[in-house]
Amino acid sequence: MRRILSCIAVLFFSSSCFCAEWCLASQEFEYTQVRELTSSDRALSSLLPELVMEQISAGLVRTPSTDELLERKRADLRSERLSLFLQLSAAVQERDSLVLSSSRLSESAYKKNLRDAEKKISGIEEKISSNIAKDTELVDSFSEGSIESSVKEDISLSQNLFVPSEEALNAGVQSYLYEKELVAKKINGLITASIREYGGYIAVTANLYVYPGAVLAATVTEVGSTEDVLSLSKSLASSLIPYITNSIPVNLSFLVQPESAQSETVITIDEIVYPKGSMTHSVSAGTHTVELACPGFNTKRFTYSFTESSNYSIALSLTEEKEFDVALTLKKQISSVFYTEGVRSVMQPDGSVHLLLGDENTLGYMVVLDEEGKATDSTTFFYIPQNLLSDDAALVLNAKPSDADSLIDKRRIWTYRAYTALLMSLPTTFICMGNYNSALLAYQSGSLNSPDSVYAWNTARYISLGVTVTCGVFFIVELVRYLYTADSVIPSRVTKSPLETSKTNTGGI
Repeated sequence: MRRILSCIAVLFFSSSCFCAEWCLASQEFEYTQVRELTSSDRALSSLLPELVMEQISAGLVRTPSTDELLERKRADLRSERLSLFLQLSAAVQERDSLVLSSSRLSESAYKKNLRDAEKKISGIEEKISSNIAKDTELVDSFSEGSIESSVKEDISLSQNLFVPSEEALNAGVQSYLYEKELVAKKINGLITASIREYGGYIAVTANLYVYPGAVLAATVTEVGSTEDVLSLSKSLASSLIPYITNSIPVNLSFLVQPESAQSETVITIDEIVYPKGSMTHSVSAGTHTVELACPGFNTKRFTYSFTESSNYSIALSLTEEKEFDVALTLKKQISSVFYTEGVRSVMQPDGSVHLLLGDENTLGYMVVLDEEGKATDSTTFFYIPQNLLSDDAALVLNAKPSDADSLIDKRRIWTYRAYTALLMSLPTTFICMGNYNSALLAYQSGSLNSPDSVYAWNTARYISLGVTVTCGVFFIVELVRYLYTADSVIPSRVTKSPLETSKTNTGGI
C-alpha cells in the first residue's frame, strides 16, 4: 500500500512539474521624449507590443532559475503571512472590544470569552512564527544549493495587452502593487519598453520582468524604421526569446539529400523563412514546426520537441515532385464536383473525372450538384493512397455523400432525448419498486390485512420497469445510430477499377 501511495505521489508531482504554464504578457510601450503624441504615435505604442508577441511562437518551454523558484515559494509564504496578520489584527480588536464590554457580561462568561480570544490570538501568532521559520529555512536551503531547477514549463502567451491601474502605474513596474495586479492575472513575465524617435527612425528598449519578485531578466535595444515596424518587432522578439525560455539555444543542422537540392532548399521554422541554402540554425528549446521546400521536390514538414539536447543533426531525403493524371469514376453516378490539392475538377461526359495528383497520399472533397448545377450541402471526403497512383490509373470511388453536419446534429438531439427519457423514467420505477417491497413486507408481517395493495404496486412495478427498459433500449439504439452517423465523415477509400486490376494481373492486353 505504501508503494502504491508513493507511486501516486511521484506521478502527481511529476505531472505538476511538466504541465505547468508560464504566462507571458506585454503592455503598451511608452514614448520617453517630452512632446505631444500624435494619433500615429499612440497607435504605434499599442501595435509594437502586439507584433512582438506575435513573433514569439507558441510551444516554447521555459526552465525557471533557482532564484525564480525560490521567489515563488517566498511569495506564497508572504501572501500567507499577510493574510495571517490581517486575521491577527481582527482577533486583537475583537479581544479589546471584549474587554471594553466586560461590564455587560457575567464574570464567568467574560473569562470564558477572553480565554477563547487569547487562544485564537495565540494560534494565529504560532502560524505566523511557523511561516517566518519556513521562509528562513527556504533562504538557507537556497544558499546551500539544495533547490534544483529541473522543472519545465510551457510558455503561454496572453491574448491581450496588460493594462495596470492608475495607482500601480504611478507606483512603478517593480512595486508591490504592480506585482499584485500581475499575479492576480496569473502573469509570470511582462515585456515593457520605451520608444525614442528621430527622423523617421525609432529606438526601442525592451525590458523583460519576471514575477513574483519583479526581477529584471533582460534589457534589449533595437533600432528600426517607422515604415517597417514588423522587422523591428522580429528583431526584438528574437533578442528576448533566449531570456524568455531561460535556456541554452538549440543548434539544428540539416543534411538534405540529394545534395543537388541542398543549395536550393528553403527552411522555414515556425513560419520564419531563412535564406536559401542555409542549413544551420539556432532556436530556443521547445516545440518547433520545421518545413523544407525545394523546387522540383515534395515539401517536407514536421513538428518536434527540441528539449533533450543542445545539438540536433537532422537528415532528410526529399522526393522528386511527380504529377499523375488519374481517372476517377463513381461506383454510383452522381452529378458532382471534386476538389483535390486546392484544384477544382468537374465530371466528364463519360462519367469520369481527371485529377492531377502529386506523388503522395491525397485527401479529396466531393460536392454533389443539383439539377441546376449548383452546389448542395451533400458532400463526402475521399482518400487516395500513394500506392494507387500511376499515369492513366483508373480508380473507383464508392461515394456516399450526405449532409453530415445536419445528420450528426439530428442524431445527437435524438440521443439526448432518449437519455432524458431514460432518466425521467427511473424515479417512477424506483418509487414503484420501493412501495411494492414495503407493501409486501407489511402484508407478510400482518400489519396489512388485504393483498390488494401488494398486487397493485406489483403491477405498477412491472409497468414502470418495462417503460425504463424500453427507454434504455431506445437510448442504446439512438447512441449507436449517432456513433454510426459520426463515423460517416471518415473519408471513403478509393480502389482500383476491376478493369485496371485485370490489366495488372495479366500484364496488359
